[in-house]
Amino acid sequence: MRRTAPLALIALVFAACSGIATAGSFTVSPVRVELSPAKPVSSITITNDADEPVSMLDVSVRAEILALLLELRRERGLTFLFITHDLSLAWVIADRIAVVYLGRVVEVGPADAVISRPRHPYTRALVSVIPVPEPGPRSDRLLLTGETPSPVDVPGGCRFRPRCWLRTRLGDPAVCTTDDPELRSVGPVEVACHFPDA
Repeated sequence: MRRTAPLALIALVFAACSGIATAGSFTVSPVRVELSPAKPVSSITITNDADEPVSMLDVSVRAEILALLLELRRERGLTFLFITHDLSLAWVIADRIAVVYLGRVVEVGPADAVISRPRHPYTRALVSVIPVPEPGPRSDRLLLTGETPSPVDVPGGCRFRPRCWLRTRLGDPAVCTTDDPELRSVGPVEVACHFPDA
């Protein structure tokens, strides 16, 4: 059984974004799309040179692609590693979310827990700017200031320290400058922050 029509749509998405996804007998590239039942596929990694494979699409086409990915996950028991900057999208399609800052996971856990009660200051800032349907200005936005440090020259102590609004609010605790926090369990999530409950 070959499902070319809906999967061809994914190929167009990846062609437009210069992306590629491969896993066993499943290949999505700018050139071809194949799904062969001969070799079972258990996982797919979706990577992209742009933000993500669906970011530049019309909303209706984007919804169709995401619905297809969810259908493939459900029907074939697939596992996706979906890399995105869109936390609202991750919340919809993911069971678990890992937030990465300067190449390191700073918060990871069940999607609902990470989005509904983020613990790391970076995650909290990202969640605070997710668009909401209510009209009017939002007063809870946490806008980050300063430049993202170079991943080649990561600052000492906490790597998020130069842009951390929480560190500033807490009076610049010395531990943020001297110790790089390890992931530790805080409720249902793991967080790399010295003050996850602040």
